[in-house]
Amino acid sequence: MKELWSTIPVLATLLATITFTAAFTIPGGFNNDTGEAVLVKKAAFLAFLMADAYGMCCSVLILLNIMWSLLSESRRAPSLMLRSIVLFKQALYGTLLEFVTGIYTVIHHKSLWAAIVIIVMCSLVLISAKMTYSWFEMWMMLIPLPVCEYGKVPRWLRRCYGR
Repeated sequence: MKELWSTIPVLATLLATITFTAAFTIPGGFNNDTGEAVLVKKAAFLAFLMADAYGMCCSVLILLNIMWSLLSESRRAPSLMLRSIVLFKQALYGTLLEFVTGIYTVIHHKSLWAAIVIIVMCSLVLISAKMTYSWFEMWMMLIPLPVCEYGKVPRWLRRCYGR
């Protein structure tokens, strides 16, 4: 378990790096005359930007949670680490959605079938991850709930545990 807590910050940093890089190497590139994005008026491009921002925010929140868990009292650390795992899952989903919308933005008008195949493949990954996460939730029910501040278990944590 200790290896997991030391690995999550590294993975969150990698996700933050990916999303940060994607924000500046946007699909379609920039207009040389005006400096703005070429595809700025396309709905798929705006979806790409929102997915990119979502993945970036989740990654940064993971790092902040881990930092707070290291600096806070020991009773609060388990809930912050569990929150980091939930945020990590969300950051992965956001990054996958960013990938799908970026590919769709660039190739849908030239090769719609390739865009559809990529969307279906990534959707299968999401479905598979959801099924795996369901097994993770069942496993988490076997672990006793960590008690946080004032001896109460936070509502969001009870929902994660299904209790």
